[in-house]
Amino acid sequence: MYSSIADADTYFDETDLSGTWATYTDDEKTKSMNLASRQIDRLAFQGQKYEFEQLQEFPRLLRVDSGWIYWDQHPSTGEIQVPELINEAVYLQAKFLLDNRDSDTITNQRLGITSESVGSTSQSYDFSNLSFDRETELNLQSKTLVQQYLLVSV
Repeated sequence: MYSSIADADTYFDETDLSGTWATYTDDEKTKSMNLASRQIDRLAFQGQKYEFEQLQEFPRLLRVDSGWIYWDQHPSTGEIQVPELINEAVYLQAKFLLDNRDSDTITNQRLGITSESVGSTSQSYDFSNLSFDRETELNLQSKTLVQQYLLVSV
């Protein structure tokens, strides 16, 4: 898992206006952060892992004209680290997973259902107004945060 429950708690103490993160148990938070980390790691990122044996995709090395650079190097200490945007994307995805785990709305969005009628049975589909990316299943806030690290096809 990227980061820690304590770091996520601190992040949401400052940003979670709904207060839902604080209502979840540490076990729920751990499970959702593990899943969120795996979902983010499935994306195709630029560069390569900092160490071949590391389990997760970050930190990373990035190829530039002059050779390989540490993409995730702390500016003042020089320490190799996971970018804060990746940590934030994990926090937001973990909260999204918990907040929507029993949501019929998210299930219906996955299926593209926007309306249902019971009499004479009818369903309408629209994939243009989703709260998550259908391909990656990341919420749109997390997808935006990781965008700059993604491999761009030409």
